Amino acid sequence: MKDVALVLEGGGLRAIYTAGVLDAFLQQSLHFNYVIGVSAGAIYPASYVSRQFGRNLHIQQQYLNDKRYMGIRHWLATGNYVNTDFTYRRMAYELLPFDFDTFLNSNTEFKVGAFNCNTGKTDYFGMADFNDHDKLLDVLIASSSLPFMSKPSVINQNPYLDGGIGEPIPVAQSRKDGYARQVVILTQDEHYQKSAMK
Repeated sequence: MKDVALVLEGGGLRAIYTAGVLDAFLQQSLHFNYVIGVSAGAIYPASYVSRQFGRNLHIQQQYLNDKRYMGIRHWLATGNYVNTDFTYRRMAYELLPFDFDTFLNSNTEFKVGAFNCNTGKTDYFGMADFNDHDKLLDVLIASSSLPFMSKPSVINQNPYLDGGIGEPIPVAQSRKDGYARQVVILTQDEHYQKSAMK
């Protein structure tokens, strides 16, 4: 869809709902020229941009209960609840290969937000940053690095945490990039209001 942004909220495993919506879009050949998300709202649409129908669901069904995926032992050993080497790198390169070529040639501007711990602002990375495949994975890891559950991820010498900290629904950035209209996929119900942090 031209001139319409697809904006995705994070939400951890709740975002599997988002994955289902995106698979329905793929079934209908509904593609957006601009996609933006944070945290899990950036992870799942990566497979939408690479046109890999069912990949997200397959990962969760096959690996969610796999001890290599995430858990307390990883957190105690590494400071990261999610085993990032397995969940991102081995998954993308070996177990359920990510189609980097289709992703990069999709004609979609894909943006991922991550919270810059030095500036207190959300930085956005785009397709120009992702020609380096490892950089895409690094940014996705950074965007989903929950405070207290993950160590900050370092990109370009800056420490980053979960993109949802500063801009959980990145509508403002899509408007800044010139999109007056958005399709927004939420992972909470319409009446949800986030309470202030204590």
